[in-house]
Amino acid sequence: MRKTISLTFFLGLFFSIAAYAQQQKGYELLAINFKGNNSFSSEKLREIIVSKQSPNWYWKFLNSFTSFGKGPEFFDSASIPLDLISLKDFYTANGYFKAKFSYSYKIDTAKITAVLNYDIAEGPEFTYGNFTFIGLKRVRQEIVNEIYGKINFDPHTRYSEENVHANITKAITVLMDEGYMLAAFDSTIVDIKPKENKVNLIIFLHTGRKYTISKIDIDKSGSGKDFVSDNLLRQITAINPGDYYDQDKITVSQYRLARTGLFNTIQLGPAITDTSGSKVPLMLKGNIGMMNEMSPEIVMDNQREEFNLGLGANFVRKNFLGDARKLTLNVKGEILDAVHFNYAAFFKNPTSRDSSFQGSFESSLLMEQPYLFNRPITTSFELYLQTVTQNQSNINTYGAKLSLDFEMPTYTYVSLLKPYFIFEYVEYSPNLNDPAISLKSRSTTSVIGAQVGSAKANDIMFPTKGDNLSFIVEGASSQTNFKAHEILSTGNISYVDQTESALFYKLQGTSAFYLPISNDNNATLAIKFESGYIQTIKGGYNVIPPNRTFFAGGSNSVRGWRARELVPRDSIQYFGITLSDSLRGGTFLLDGSFEFRRKFAPKYGFVYFFDYGNTWNGYRSFHFDQVAVSTGFGFRYYSQIAPFRIDFGFKLYDPSDKRTIFTKSVLKQMEIHFGIGEAF
Repeated sequence: MRKTISLTFFLGLFFSIAAYAQQQKGYELLAINFKGNNSFSSEKLREIIVSKQSPNWYWKFLNSFTSFGKGPEFFDSASIPLDLISLKDFYTANGYFKAKFSYSYKIDTAKITAVLNYDIAEGPEFTYGNFTFIGLKRVRQEIVNEIYGKINFDPHTRYSEENVHANITKAITVLMDEGYMLAAFDSTIVDIKPKENKVNLIIFLHTGRKYTISKIDIDKSGSGKDFVSDNLLRQITAINPGDYYDQDKITVSQYRLARTGLFNTIQLGPAITDTSGSKVPLMLKGNIGMMNEMSPEIVMDNQREEFNLGLGANFVRKNFLGDARKLTLNVKGEILDAVHFNYAAFFKNPTSRDSSFQGSFESSLLMEQPYLFNRPITTSFELYLQTVTQNQSNINTYGAKLSLDFEMPTYTYVSLLKPYFIFEYVEYSPNLNDPAISLKSRSTTSVIGAQVGSAKANDIMFPTKGDNLSFIVEGASSQTNFKAHEILSTGNISYVDQTESALFYKLQGTSAFYLPISNDNNATLAIKFESGYIQTIKGGYNVIPPNRTFFAGGSNSVRGWRARELVPRDSIQYFGITLSDSLRGGTFLLDGSFEFRRKFAPKYGFVYFFDYGNTWNGYRSFHFDQVAVSTGFGFRYYSQIAPFRIDFGFKLYDPSDKRTIFTKSVLKQMEIHFGIGEAF
């Protein structure tokens, strides 16, 4: 009895102390509610105010014993006036000049919690009226017209302070690209017209004088400075004395210099302190490394839609034969799909390895130069060898590739234009799972194609708005020799030796869109859609080399399946032999994803995703009930090099048995994928 009383006493004392401690901190702010916010989400408004809503139990629990998560937030009535100011400023900056705000809160003394409510009467939205730039009298009329042509103050669009700043930046950029090096923004008069619900803008700019380039000074350092001439560096910049100052051209020139690989660090910009009248010199300052570099490397990549792990080495000769050419010799061996690899089979004789063994070996010799015909066209010529073993099938590729990477101006929507020519010899030995039958094909293929793209996403590591587009167009001719034999039941052997040719074209498009869903740029909705099609003009699909077909499934595709696992069910036939082999893909691809991405710490984040897709032999074989669907979640670590990720994908709908995940074992439908970089 005494023990019971003592226990009750100490428990009461403990909870009393805990309750008193919480009262000392204040009432936990369980919720911040908004009413009347028709134009902006409650989540967005919570981000801009001073008061903060307490996180859910999971994040509080995680924070109680780790540095992750977040602790409870407490109600402070002194923050309410600051919240109202923040809300008023936010609505004013977004075109709601008549918005009104009120508040209320509810305290629960028993639970020591609070709820804060804000009522918002947004009022009418104000749109753009007239706008004028002041300070452009000394600027040529065609430049003024260019500025007004780039400005977007749509009279039917709601006023936005952010949009005003963006348009001012566009105007300054045009001036700096036209020689006005010291162009700057001065001030803006925002004339509000309450009766018309319009906003007139008067924007004052300072242009300064128009500058020309007097010379390019070179300041080199580093172990390789004596092996690279100043004249070569000036030639690569493609900027000449007497040219008008052009900030865009300077930026492109610095990027071109960096691509040569000569520099460890590089900076190209105006030496403003050395200006004389309307002339300004440019200063190129850079640290040049060694001309010969050789290094081993641990290889981790996501080629072939799977996480691969291996070893490699490369040798780089910079300024090869002069003119900033770069020669690279690369060798690497990889374990394909390292997550599911049977490491015990690695040391077995190749003939004794089972179907789980997957590996590749690559060797390449690449020469790059920044100029072609005295034009800034990055030209590369590559000789390569690749051998891949997968599911006891083997494919060897010997090839040569010539590509031209045209330097596109930053103001154009198309930022990538890369035509190329490929010549390949491919040996293909599929696993037929029948010792009585063997098949080998040897293909010689010539491809002429081009990749056109646009990269307008705002960040490479963690894009939150913008889009990335890529389109590939190829035309090819192929000649294939098939050799097959079958041991008949009579003991005789049937031989086939036949050569066929084909003409075909390939179309492939990939689009990725990023929609911001938070003001702090820590959350985004990412959407990807990809489609591809191969059509033969002459010959059959069996003549198309397997390394030019489409695959689905894997860490960058439908993540409920392993890499390249989604291949056509109606596989291509060779003289009556049907291949069920993952090395042979399809001629029609449909693939897409939806991802919700959120950072909960500067270097950590999580995602929820929904993927769909598959491949078919021809678009006529496509059926909606054959589209594989998966869902899942993942975690991200955003290093300085690249994001590292782990994703857990679940088959939501498997077209092979047409049952949903709810009728199966969930764990048996799960695939784990490691990756480098975001999925798209």
